[in-house]
Amino acid sequence: MNATSDTDTDTASDDARSDWLAWRARREETLREPNGWLSLTSLTWLDADPRSVPGFPGLWSATGPGDTGQEDPSALDSPRWQARALLPDDAGVAQDGASVAGTVAIALGPGDSDRSLACDGSVAEVAQRGRGVIVRIRDPRARTRAGFRGVPVFDFDPDWIRPARFTADAEPREITVPSAQAGLTTRLTAIGRAAVALPDGSVAGLLVTGSAESPSVIFHDTTNGAETSAWRTAPVLLPEAGDASRDALVDFNRSTNFPAHFTAYGTCPTPPEGNDLPVAVTAGEKAPAAPAPSEG
Repeated sequence: MNATSDTDTDTASDDARSDWLAWRARREETLREPNGWLSLTSLTWLDADPRSVPGFPGLWSATGPGDTGQEDPSALDSPRWQARALLPDDAGVAQDGASVAGTVAIALGPGDSDRSLACDGSVAEVAQRGRGVIVRIRDPRARTRAGFRGVPVFDFDPDWIRPARFTADAEPREITVPSAQAGLTTRLTAIGRAAVALPDGSVAGLLVTGSAESPSVIFHDTTNGAETSAWRTAPVLLPEAGDASRDALVDFNRSTNFPAHFTAYGTCPTPPEGNDLPVAVTAGEKAPAAPAPSEG
């Protein structure tokens, strides 16, 4: 009986490790995408004064709700921002694959991003963040992407798939946390709390953010700044149905770094207040390795 139980446990652990390895491969494939997070080369804040953007043609500006010349925000369903790019005729810029020149306007709602403009393989990501609008250039030739050597990780450990008691909030609520960019805040949607049973026998209460379809915990632990980045995020696995209070799992083996840990141009959220684990979470991604030196 015990032998059978041990065999079943070993098989389940092997299956979980195989799933984790496949997930790791997909994670690194995503990071390597030509215009993915590793391709960021600049971040420029826009205002009403036209300015150039490093790595992309044109003069760029933006206005927000209530700015002179804008439509009355009270008449809109939600506040809107507008970015504008004045593009030279011979710049070779395309919008959604079609050549474009002159003034291009992009409307943005809160938190929106637009990646419709491209030039010579690079993409201009126009996004509303904080109280304004940014342009980030995504260039597949970026050193962070060209020199990417993979993400160091702890080995898979089934003991870091931790049981948790999840208590859902009556309604999702928006919270504000500091961003990876100094002086900038960002918004998260809180959906409940998880009482996570840790390997040392203690229980930690963490705020769960995201959505019911994709919940996660953004957390600090005692490895931060040494083996790992300043903070990470781990998925929460909820049962398909049940009461407001029910069992869940937090898979720390799938803890990942944020884009801001690979590049200086991320606007990623930091952990909500209180999401501090008093233990070393020796699972998931370690701090990113430096890009390989450029050839030549």
